[in-house]
Amino acid sequence: MKSLGQDASALPVTLEPDGHLTVEGESIGRLEGFRFHVDPSAGVADRRMLLAAGEKALPALLANRADWLLTQGLGELTISGGAIRWQERALAEITFPGHPFGAPKLALTRDLVLLPDTAKAKLEAGLAAWLDVQLEPLAPLRALADAARDPEAGSQARALVITLIEARGVISREEAGLEHLPKEMRPYLRKLGVTFGALDIFAAPLLKPAPRRLLHALGLDLRPINEAMLPVLAEGGWAKGRLPAGYRYAGAQAIRVDLAEKIFRAAFDARAAVTAAHPKERNRAFRVDLALAVSVGLEAENARRLLGSAGFRCDRARPLAEGAQGAPAPDRWHWRPRRPDEKDDSRSGRRQDRRPEGKDARKKQTGDKGKGKPDRAKPERGGGQRPARPAQPTPRPPADTGPARAGGAFDKLADLLKG
Repeated sequence: MKSLGQDASALPVTLEPDGHLTVEGESIGRLEGFRFHVDPSAGVADRRMLLAAGEKALPALLANRADWLLTQGLGELTISGGAIRWQERALAEITFPGHPFGAPKLALTRDLVLLPDTAKAKLEAGLAAWLDVQLEPLAPLRALADAARDPEAGSQARALVITLIEARGVISREEAGLEHLPKEMRPYLRKLGVTFGALDIFAAPLLKPAPRRLLHALGLDLRPINEAMLPVLAEGGWAKGRLPAGYRYAGAQAIRVDLAEKIFRAAFDARAAVTAAHPKERNRAFRVDLALAVSVGLEAENARRLLGSAGFRCDRARPLAEGAQGAPAPDRWHWRPRRPDEKDDSRSGRRQDRRPEGKDARKKQTGDKGKGKPDRAKPERGGGQRPARPAQPTPRPPADTGPARAGGAFDKLADLLKG
């Protein structure tokens, strides 16, 4: 090294295949992505010269590396943490200015500061073209974003679309505000891939693995994900209280919402067939075949709990007597729609009333005492008046069994669309 003198330009720097920079076979540092690290074992005097040599030789070497990346190394690029990465280092941060899923914007990181301007512009254009291809799985969400800006869609439909975007493609019916949506707008939304389910409103194309992984990698949905978007998750297959995006509880298991809807549809079809065959009988019992639910991985008891969350009630058949032979009698099912003040509990299979909220609800719960309304009369000894029932304990608030609520990058979309 000393024989080369203090002229850094005289150092013949070579980039090895493993990323090390060498001078006549001696390592002076290494490249991680496009960032150069000087060999820490070099002395202070040598370190200055090595840095100077690196600054002198690296622009040309990095330009060649960028050209190789665009022509042969695109398969090594990944998206994570909202950035395009190579060799685990961020090359460009990804943002969506204006409104979500418009044209993405790239901001090159400081790792590329030594890359010549011409090579830098070429690399940025190449990364942008690569990113456009990678964003194709989010085309259904882009279509929703466009519809949210379309004045011809109507304010009610736009409001539902905005809510669906904020929730990353899945919302419960209770949060959808369907009472404000004219029925004639549903075909328009169905063309955008929106499914109006028994318990959930969702965009089925966004329940596939590719869009869910991409939303997470872009930093647009930081909820837990199931990489393969399996039909059913086993008990304990998710973090406590944090169900992966796109799933709802089914007893002790969890099921993807589109498959839950297929199970609900089969049950409704079975009920409709019996109703059509016996139109004069009210709420006639019917049979529900659990074969579909079991085939996707649900346990039978969890399937019954899932159906119970949609209003289906099962009267279990009596088991065969000991020593009896033959097929057991089938379960009998009835459907009782939920009242507006009830909320399903797919996890326990029971329905619970909503806990009263606000001052008015608390007054009702305490009998409006102090407002001049008399208390219930006490029965006289030997009289025929029925005694008042003991006060029922206040029910606990029901578990949130629908899809996880949205939050994060889309939360301001409504404000953006107002302009």
